[in-house]
Amino acid sequence: MTKSTQRDIPAVCLLFAVITAFVPLLLAYGWRLDLVQRSELKRVSGFVESVRHTNLPKAGYKLHIEISDGTERHHLTQDDLTWSVPQLKTIARGDAVVAYVHPDSLGRKLDWLWALERDGQVILTYEETYAYLAATGERMQPFVLPAAIASMLLFATAIALRIRYGAWRSTINSETGAKL
Repeated sequence: MTKSTQRDIPAVCLLFAVITAFVPLLLAYGWRLDLVQRSELKRVSGFVESVRHTNLPKAGYKLHIEISDGTERHHLTQDDLTWSVPQLKTIARGDAVVAYVHPDSLGRKLDWLWALERDGQVILTYEETYAYLAATGERMQPFVLPAAIASMLLFATAIALRIRYGAWRSTINSETGAKL
């Protein structure tokens, strides 16, 4: 392993510029991956076995509903929308529900809840879920431009340092151990 020198700084700046360039792309377009069309939803029905709320550091507030149709068990999850859809607080163990879900794209054994009905009464609509997810994604948009500017500044710094030091990193002759 070689020792780092000042001549390595341009390469480090370039590396961080490339990494930082993905941030604005993720902020601008990544949230749209969570949105699905109504035609992509799967209908699941059964009886509620449990309802719980979690607040994990990376995931935030989530609502988890376990339902069973007698043969299969489904873990439904979604951001906890009980603050905007208070009817979700009324879901209890034993309720017969019909849910419209989208399977998790990461292969976890859960379904993302998009719409929910109990005894023919609509509790959560597809439109409410869609509007919430779209608004959440839109809140990230003010950070796109600053992240893009940071990436461009790092790239410009890498180029300026490359011009100053003349190399992307120091090279060492393997025979003599001297810097080239």
